[in-house]
Amino acid sequence: MSEASAYESFSSVVSPLPESSSSASSGLKFKPLEQLEDDIISLSQHINASEYQFLELIREFDIRQGWKSWLFNSSAEWLNFKCGMSLGTA
Repeated sequence: MSEASAYESFSSVVSPLPESSSSASSGLKFKPLEQLEDDIISLSQHINASEYQFLELIREFDIRQGWKSWLFNSSAEWLNFKCGMSLGTA
């Protein structure tokens, strides 16, 4: 499938909001862009902090070879089975 036909296929399923749509006509309550930007940045910071904690826990689990009690050959196999993470990512 060519890039153009993939885009056409995607566009037929997903259509952007019309530029003239207002919160009254769509029923949505829009935040001011500044608030939306602040919320995105704040959430990103929380995600990054959580990911750091997650990686620290995995590091300790791997060092302590917690995966051995489950009869796995590596922490990657354990992460794949228990957390649904692909082996390549793990």
